Amino acid sequence: MNKRKINLYQFARRHGLKVERRAIRGPRGEICEAFAGFYYFQTGTGYQKFDPVAEAKQAIETVGLQFTVPPELVNEGRREFLIATKRVTKMTMQEFAERYGLKYSRYHYGNYIHKSRRQAGPCGRRGFIFEGEGVQMTCNVTGSRGGGFEFDPNNPMEAATAVDAIGLDHWCIWRRYGRKVDWRDREAVSVSKREWALAVLSCHRRKFRPVGMPQNSEAA
Repeated sequence: MNKRKINLYQFARRHGLKVERRAIRGPRGEICEAFAGFYYFQTGTGYQKFDPVAEAKQAIETVGLQFTVPPELVNEGRREFLIATKRVTKMTMQEFAERYGLKYSRYHYGNYIHKSRRQAGPCGRRGFIFEGEGVQMTCNVTGSRGGGFEFDPNNPMEAATAVDAIGLDHWCIWRRYGRKVDWRDREAVSVSKREWALAVLSCHRRKFRPVGMPQNSEAA
């Protein structure tokens, strides 16, 4: 199906979903169509544009719904489908740095992003972000409050949480993906920044595991 001609209702039928009030609604967000294309929305991360063909699985699962392979893809070679999906979702460290506006020349070291003791100062946070298993990345915080967590680099909120955990500026990610308000409206900007900061803190509390605690264990 031509991705330029597909509309929201065709997208829903293609994946066995339902449109309600001009959106596909899931437990963690919604998918909608605007003049500029398709978007999925989550509280805290805002709207994220996606390709309704190549990135359908990521968008559907992000809003908490089950992805169903379109009928026209069922009979295609499974290996080619998985390779194509991996190419869409896998992100290199350079792509991560460029996507979220990090200072590539200062913090990027090929296979990881690092904030050193010298850059952090005597009391600052420091650590590493590097590629993990599959499409995940790993954030490793060093120093007296050592620990870490795995995160989805395609999710701006989780990326911001990892960037903040090692002491880098997560507001550059907010400016790109989280603001979603008129920058001239100071009150709206202030509210947006407060909500973003609380969301980053909440995500950190949910995902971070101190040294010695398994990554998949849940806080009591």
